[in-house]
Amino acid sequence: MNFELIIGHSEKILQLRQMLASNRFPQNILLTGIEGIGKTQIAKIIAESLLCKNPIEGNPCGNCESCRAFENDLTHPDFHLIEPDESKANAVIKIETIRSLQQLISRAPILSDRHVVLIERAETMNESAQNSLLKTLEEPVTQTNFILVSGVKSKLLQTIRSRCAPISFAPLNSDDIEKILEKIGWDRNESRKFSTLGDGSVGNAMQIKTMIEETNFDLRSDVIKFLNELIDRKDDLILFDRGKSMSENPSKSNFVLIWIFCLKMLLRDLLFLENSKPIYFADSEKDLRNLRMKIATDEIYILLKIAIETQRRIMSSNVNLRLALENFLIRAANFKNWRD
Repeated sequence: MNFELIIGHSEKILQLRQMLASNRFPQNILLTGIEGIGKTQIAKIIAESLLCKNPIEGNPCGNCESCRAFENDLTHPDFHLIEPDESKANAVIKIETIRSLQQLISRAPILSDRHVVLIERAETMNESAQNSLLKTLEEPVTQTNFILVSGVKSKLLQTIRSRCAPISFAPLNSDDIEKILEKIGWDRNESRKFSTLGDGSVGNAMQIKTMIEETNFDLRSDVIKFLNELIDRKDDLILFDRGKSMSENPSKSNFVLIWIFCLKMLLRDLLFLENSKPIYFADSEKDLRNLRMKIATDEIYILLKIAIETQRRIMSSNVNLRLALENFLIRAANFKNWRD
């Protein structure tokens, strides 16, 4: 692996390569940004480069004994990957995991001149695990580099954040997402279509495609019906009954997320109608034009803002889905009150 394989994040990658090439790489580093933008892949390249015996301009050489061990399913004896157990409903990194890690890095490295620890989804460490890690960050017993990766850095203790050099990655643009999707084997039309739905994240785009394929429901018609209900506002109970039924859907958060994404794209199409731009849901143009006659541009932007914030809230943390939906519907209903 090397940094040339990464699509996007060019400025941050240049910064990382310069630090690695000049042997000024910080002992502890925190990579942050939304999920699905390549943070973990970048972290693994950093780890391989730090362990490499003959790095080239910040890139691992790929040929030395250390690189070969690293690229053999990450079996390098001096590389330690810590991640939550995703098979469990409440995926956390516990103090026992950190204590086991501390024992490993207390020993001399085997292949390289250091240990490298990568903690994926570091925000899932519980408080006792974070406090235990903090002691190691403050007083490492051997030459060890820590790379923490987090999509929700606010869940990390401030004391941990303060002991790590921060590198923040921005969401990817849709062109980069399209290139990445094509690179992993998607056809061009699918890549272009889903790149605009990803909200800056390849992971989001892939998840949306999966959710659409798994959802046997006329989602678009339902969202258009919701918008008409919201604008006409004949019965508030209809809106809140909708929230209840959505939160009780068997697929729950996946269903709600794809519903929200569909809402976002329909709102985007309503804006594009005004500028004569190509719309995503072209076969619903008649229904969309009827809607467009009943809603002002600034009102569309308000609803779009509410939809984006709701989507990020649901995806970024373990929220109560019913409460998140109720909050969404209350804000949408207030949008109507404001309009009047």
